[in-house]
Amino acid sequence: MLMYLIKANFVLVVLFGFYQIISAGDTFFKWRRLSLLTIYMLSLLLPTIDLSQLVNETASLDNVLPRITYNLPEVLVSPTRDLFYWPHLAVWLYAVVTLALLLRVFWQVVVVCRLAQRSERATLHGTAVCLLTGDYSPFSFFRWIFVNPDDKTPSQVQQILTHEQTHVAQWHSVDALLSQLF
Repeated sequence: MLMYLIKANFVLVVLFGFYQIISAGDTFFKWRRLSLLTIYMLSLLLPTIDLSQLVNETASLDNVLPRITYNLPEVLVSPTRDLFYWPHLAVWLYAVVTLALLLRVFWQVVVVCRLAQRSERATLHGTAVCLLTGDYSPFSFFRWIFVNPDDKTPSQVQQILTHEQTHVAQWHSVDALLSQLF
């Protein structure tokens, strides 16, 4: 499992690096979304492929090295038990970090849901607009748009709502959560 996780993360980092280089500054959002979803799937699938059969077998050492026989005295070796097994530490560390990150994502969702419950609401084209007070940047989460209209002009609010409605319509929150999970 540890080897799979290492390979999956390596594939993810390499492919995401290429993605960043190729898509820097472009506005092809559908292509970007498809690319990211493909990268996620490839990072899960590629580590499961066994490439050892593609490597050519070299000549066996039996044909290269002369056969020499040595008679050695018989020695009994009993294995010693290590008090600490490093691969277990790596797995536990990975599990603890993964759990912490999952809890962080869960807590962020809880905070957004609380914010939606406490805020005053309006509706715009079937989408709930949560009117915020305080120092919040505008954002959307699934079918909610969050905006603080107090510190913006009506034209700025309209631009923000149009932008965030696009995110709602394209289910940007699913992409964001999937990205967080990866």
